[in-house]
Amino acid sequence: MNKTLFEMEEHETIQSKKDMILSLFNSGTKEIETIAAISGAKPSYVGSVLQKEGLIDNYFDLYTSTAHPMNIYSKHFQGKLGFKDVFTARQSMRNLEQSYNYFATQQDRAGQHHTLEM
Repeated sequence: MNKTLFEMEEHETIQSKKDMILSLFNSGTKEIETIAAISGAKPSYVGSVLQKEGLIDNYFDLYTSTAHPMNIYSKHFQGKLGFKDVFTARQSMRNLEQSYNYFATQQDRAGQHHTLEM
């Protein structure tokens, strides 16, 4: 069977990773790890795509945009932590210690826990 360049019996659709992620999510696959494994994308990219599309609002990792704070405590640390050199790391540790002590004086155990997680 001879086909010209413009004649095709079957048309193969190539999806972008983003399209595949959205398709999987919309067809019922809700686990980020599963979507990442099927699509070949990193979990952080899957979470980012789904969050930007408004499909989820509870995914956070190292690469999640700070435009979406994890909880009310996240904004307390925004722009205050860094570890690029020893001086900055020491400042960050002081900030964490001050935050932990502040939450202790407020009897805010959730704030203390979040500080420890940071």
